[in-house]
Amino acid sequence: DGSDEPGTSACAGQQQTLFYCPNTGGTPRMVYTSHVNDGICDCCDGSDELASGPTLCNNSCDAEAEERRQLVERLEKGIAAHKEARRSAKNTKQQWRQRIEKMTAEAQQLETQVQQAKDSQIPPGVARRLEAMEGL
Repeated sequence: DGSDEPGTSACAGQQQTLFYCPNTGGTPRMVYTSHVNDGICDCCDGSDELASGPTLCNNSCDAEAEERRQLVERLEKGIAAHKEARRSAKNTKQQWRQRIEKMTAEAQQLETQVQQAKDSQIPPGVARRLEAMEGL
């Protein structure tokens, strides 16, 4: 019946299990009724400790809301940076692919030119230079 816990809601048999903290300026939440008037400020607006006196809990909802706002801002910046990094990596990958394709085409052209030079009647000194260039 709660007679052993006077002045608190620390007993079963309560009509409500949860207490609503409006947390004006902050985020509303629910706490167990056993945490109401227990001398510990569970609600940032102190609404859970009103029976203990209005000065027990300072209203820290604005400070909590500011912390939450800063956290959200940092998270949004991080998400934006991540998206930009992914976009940049995709562009870089595409640029590298294009460069590889271009270099592959150039290499094929050079191989063709070398083969044509070998097949044609060219002086031996020029042929050696071409062969040396093949190794580059």
